[in-house]
Amino acid sequence: MEDAKSLVKKLLQDPYKSILLQDYDKTLNNRRNRKKLEEIEKEVTWFNGKAANYRIEDRQGFLKHFSEHYGKDKSVVSSIYRSVVDYPSGQEPKILYFMMLFTKRNQQIQEFQVTHPLSELKESLKLRLEHKKLVNEARLLSALLERLSVVVDGVEKSIDELFVTDFLKDADKVGPAVLQNRFIRAVRMSPDPEVSAKLLEMLKEAGAKETYYMDALVSMKRKDFAKTLESLNQMKPDHPSYASAMSMAVECCANLGDIKGFTAAFDKVKDSKMDAMYFIYLLQILVCKADYKDLDTDEFEAAVQEMMKSEFNQNPNPMFTGLVSRKFVTILLEGLPMAEKLAAIKQESGEDAIPEEELDALYKLQMALQLYPVEAVGNLIDIDYVIENGAENCRRKLGRQAVAMLLEQNPDKSFENIFLAFVALEKMGMMDVYAKNIEGNLETIARYGEKGQRRAYAMIRKAYDYKTAAGEDASELAEVLTAAGLME
Repeated sequence: MEDAKSLVKKLLQDPYKSILLQDYDKTLNNRRNRKKLEEIEKEVTWFNGKAANYRIEDRQGFLKHFSEHYGKDKSVVSSIYRSVVDYPSGQEPKILYFMMLFTKRNQQIQEFQVTHPLSELKESLKLRLEHKKLVNEARLLSALLERLSVVVDGVEKSIDELFVTDFLKDADKVGPAVLQNRFIRAVRMSPDPEVSAKLLEMLKEAGAKETYYMDALVSMKRKDFAKTLESLNQMKPDHPSYASAMSMAVECCANLGDIKGFTAAFDKVKDSKMDAMYFIYLLQILVCKADYKDLDTDEFEAAVQEMMKSEFNQNPNPMFTGLVSRKFVTILLEGLPMAEKLAAIKQESGEDAIPEEELDALYKLQMALQLYPVEAVGNLIDIDYVIENGAENCRRKLGRQAVAMLLEQNPDKSFENIFLAFVALEKMGMMDVYAKNIEGNLETIARYGEKGQRRAYAMIRKAYDYKTAAGEDASELAEVLTAAGLME
């Protein structure tokens, strides 16, 4: 462990400084914890040397006061850093207040020295005393934290843990609480499911019991939906994550095309107000994955109508809105070539010549499109509609629909939405509309490129190449590509 002075000085460096200052402001905005923070600030001020014109702080008196009033504090600092406002009432480690105050006083000293240069201090006793007050309080707090350097070291390590992205690094050296936190973060953040699997294995070796939910999370990340269900089915209703588990079960059944399992799992979460758009997304998957013969029944339609009567969250998360829209566009992109092929067969050889298996596959996609909550889009992949309107016309309608769904009407402004809209335009052969919309959204797309999204620049380049080949002005696109170092 580093020496006490070095550990305390580290609190004045990022990320420790920024986190503690941020939590100082957060604490002031929390009525419950603000009272304690203000109380401690008054206690520190009491020992800052007031009786001697702030010349000498009463260090011994302050340390004795802390020992008498806070020395028996049994609160435990979390191994994963938490602000005082995130602890249960009265259980927050009081040392965190003193650490926040230490960083705040040092910030105030720096700001004071910038605002009031040395020449001003020499001319004003009032400013000198104000400055000395801040310095003395910072010295008091520094002395206290040096005495408690072991705790300071623990807090700094808990902050370090927030920034760990290599979840397996030194994983054998951390305790079960940190290991579990890393597991949860790996499930959310790591693209490799084996990282989560390895951490779970280590948790089990450390004595973790009843790991059905964590087993399910790993299997889900591996997209092994059947194995996920096996783990979820072993969970009891009193498990704290049971509602989340059953939502996961609904998604698994959708991906397995298990209609009965889907309705049974949904019945267990229907009172939890599932996001309406997320439910539509799961229905989309179910319809696309299930056997058409099981879908084309009055029983399935009745089951869907019954589920739709449930109380959903009508303030949808934009993420789910984007997910649903991308799924609809993906279905359209899959379905239109199928419809064009079957339309050609019908025109050339008659309806009876259409392969039943391919027709069922197209009907499933049409059923999924009927779930779209705004307008009917399923006719775009209807065989007769394609014959009547022509494939080219259908393609352009699909391209315009993709732009509307993903760019113009969607609250989710994620890059994946933008990217798929332009993929659709390119696949539909609408490069004129592609280039026009790139220019119309150039600032947003370029910003994604600046953030490291290379596909954004590739999109701009395609628009540039099209306009250049067409003899049109592409100077605005060239300017962005040049700034990114992508023009020869």
